[in-house]
Order: sequence, then C-alpha cells, then structure tokens
Amino acid sequence: MSWVLVGPTRVVKLKRPVRFEFADFSSLAKRKAACEEEVRLNRRLAPSVYEGVVSVGFVDGQVALGPSSDVIDYAVVMRRLDESDEASYLLRTGGLQILHLAALADCLARFYRSAERCDESGNPEVVGRLIERNFAEIEHLKLEGITSSQVANLKAFAQTLVIRLRDRLGRRQAVGAIRDGHGDLRLEHVFFPGSNAAPLVIDTVEYEPAFRRGDVALDAAFFAMELRSSGRRDLEAAFWSHFARSMSDYTFFPLIDLYVLYRAAVRAKVAALMAQSPDTPGDVARAKQAECESLWRLAESAVAAGEEGGAVVCVGGLVGAGKSVVAEKLVPRLRGPVISSDYMRKGLAGLSPTDRACDAYYDEAFNRRTLTALLAASRDVLTSGRVVIVDATFRRSSWRQAFVALADEHKVPFVFIEARCREEVLRERLRERQRTLSVSDARESTLSQVAAEFEPLTDLAGRQRFEVDTEQPVGPALDRIAAKIHVPG
Repeated sequence: MSWVLVGPTRVVKLKRPVRFEFADFSSLAKRKAACEEEVRLNRRLAPSVYEGVVSVGFVDGQVALGPSSDVIDYAVVMRRLDESDEASYLLRTGGLQILHLAALADCLARFYRSAERCDESGNPEVVGRLIERNFAEIEHLKLEGITSSQVANLKAFAQTLVIRLRDRLGRRQAVGAIRDGHGDLRLEHVFFPGSNAAPLVIDTVEYEPAFRRGDVALDAAFFAMELRSSGRRDLEAAFWSHFARSMSDYTFFPLIDLYVLYRAAVRAKVAALMAQSPDTPGDVARAKQAECESLWRLAESAVAAGEEGGAVVCVGGLVGAGKSVVAEKLVPRLRGPVISSDYMRKGLAGLSPTDRACDAYYDEAFNRRTLTALLAASRDVLTSGRVVIVDATFRRSSWRQAFVALADEHKVPFVFIEARCREEVLRERLRERQRTLSVSDARESTLSQVAAEFEPLTDLAGRQRFEVDTEQPVGPALDRIAAKIHVPG
C-alpha cells in the first residue's frame, strides 16, 4: 500500500491514497498520521533506520522533499539497509546461522517485555474469529489448485484446535504474553547488520493495530513459518528453543502448530491474491500460484503435528563436561528445545543469565523449585508432540527419576546422554570459565563436591543411555544417537 523510492543511501515511502476496511489513506491528513505512526512504531525495533516524516511539495516547480508552501503529500524516510544482511538472503545463500536466531530471540524478548499489554486480543474468541475471518476470505477467493473440501477440512480442523486449546490460550493471557507486537515478522523484514550489532526489524504493521496485537508467539510464528516453509525445520527448532529461553516461557509450545497453520494460510491467501490480480505479470503470477500451493500444504501438515510423540532426552554429567554444548547441538537434530537448569534457576531467582547466584539459590528448597519448573516446561513441550532436551548435571537419582516418570506419563521414550571428558580437561575448562561471563556458576572449586555427590547411573538400567566424549568432535556421535530417537515431522 506504499510507493517506495530507493536511493543509494535512503528509502522514501509514500502511502497510496487508498481506502480499505482495514486501512484508510484517502486524505492528506490521514496519510501524514499514518506516516508518523509508522515511524513511531518502527523505532521500537529499528530506531537507527527510521529517520522521520518529511513533507512532499513543489520547490521551484519541481517535486521535492522538505519544507514547502504547497504540500501535496508526506513520506517516511528510512536509511537503506544492505540486502546481504537480510534474513531471507542469508537463508537462500546458506549464511543464516543459529547465532543469528539466538540474537533475534534476545532482541524480540526485550521488545515484547517492554511492549504494551493488550490482554483482550488474546481471548480465545478473538483468536477464533481471526482464524475464521481468514478462512472466510479464502472461501470467497477460491484458491486455484485447492479444492473447496480442502479449505473446509482445514478450517474445521483449525476451529477444533482453537476449542481444544482454549485453556492454553487463556494461560497465555495469564502469563502476560499478549502484547502490541510487530504483525509482519517475515524473513525479509529482519536484518543482521554485523556480528556485534543487534538485529534490526522493519515494516511493523501500522495501519491496523489488530494485525499486530496478540500472542507474542503468534507474532514470532511468522518468522518460524517461513523457516519451515523453506524446508529448514532445524533452524525453526533452534529459533523456538532460543525464543523460549529468552522469554523464560515454554507455555506457548502446544500452540505453535496452530499459529504456524494460521500464518501459512494467511500467506497462501496473499500469494493467491497476487497470482489472481490482473496487474501481476505472468511469470510473477505463476510463481505466486506455486507459492500459494506450497504454503497451503504447509498449513495442512500442521494437522498431523502434535500427535506424533516426542521423547525426553536428558543431557547430564559433571560440571565442565560439555553438557550444554551437546544439548545445543542436539536441537537441530531432534527439532526440540533445550531447557537448561542454569537458565531456569537464574530466571526463577530474578537474575540475568550471567549474574552469579548466591548459595541460597542452590539450597535444597530452591533445587526442588528449579526441578518443578523444569518438569512443567518439559510437559509443555511434550504436549506439543516435540522432543524435549533437558540440560542439567543430573547428579541426583531423584532428578533423573523425575524425568523418567515424565516420559512414562507421556508414553514417550526416555534417553540419557552423559557428557564425559578427562579430569584435567574439566579443570582447564572450569578455569577458563572463571575468566569469562558464563551462565553456569560452577567453577573448579566446585568440581570435587559435584563429583562426590554424583550418584551412579544404576537407576537407569533398562533405559537408553549414551556416552559422548566431548574432547572429540561430538557431531558424529550425536548423529548416531539422533538416528535412534524418533523425531516428529
């Protein structure tokens, strides 16, 4: 709904003088207000990009930007970003890495925590109407290559899912997850402008607040859906894992596939609209039609999601043994999130991840509280049909048996992976940790105590157990382990 003029260093956007049910740019005053709102909203995630609003008028008979006695329009001026930093470009060229996704997750978590709460937008009835409205528009549009029965079946499934997940949707309101978000968090709107710079996210929906207000996980699902659509379920899993960790929240996991279904159906509709528009060139129309059908298949694939099982995978071992490295490398292989006892403990204590926790946060009462939180988060993940990867020392049999019981409760496999290395390597790693910021509070001085408290793994007789030598490249060993674990999807 904008004209975009691209220069060497700047981008100028003018609103088209259109009027729709959801957007009205029909007057000069309304276009000015929309430009101002676009700048205000987008400065939340890209303050260095949105330079401001300028008037458009005639100067010496020429159309020009800036002060004028004869204003004919208003425009948003943006700093031009490098296309090679765009997430979609990085994905296409093989440059999108898990470190990018972790940085984006941290960026989004900060943004959502400071964004305005709008709990009413998370009501199950509101979510249901949002989904039904999209399907009504699809039925009216009549997607080429997709039968009316396919549309009816997917609509019915989505409606059933909303009813089944009603309590889950309500829980999202209770945890404060309904916020004024972005609304269009697509790959092409996310930029990574350098190794030490925070990600930049542009093109927030400014014209209709309802499109950006809702569950933060629904907002993030746009980005995740595009990773899944590109065949990168490994990157999607890594994104959700880091997003949950950054938000200190796993309650959205049972809702992921409903949200991905909705986002895919919305984009399928948009692609169909472009394909069917008489103004779209033939080659573009054909590409959009293919995109529509691909996105529809992705939406339909969510029907089977959440019903395929999962597993409880516990990664344990002595402090410094490399547990966290092993756990993180399992994420793209098993397509499930890591739930870390270190991060969970710090979150419960109200500390940032690299803050040192005092002894009170390691007493038996706080250990029990941490275990309870780990089990609750793991239960949320298992309910979504995914593998859950739990990262802790698991030096106590009671902790191990709690997760064995959880696996049995959900009728999924239990797997224990022990990270191991020589004592001299452990000590060197712990000394190095002392020289850097670390989520773990364990140091060389705590190694002897942890080793003395480590109860033999005899309680896991009859369960799947693996050892991983972390002095060696762990990839091949993890590939062999992952091949023995059923991965949904």
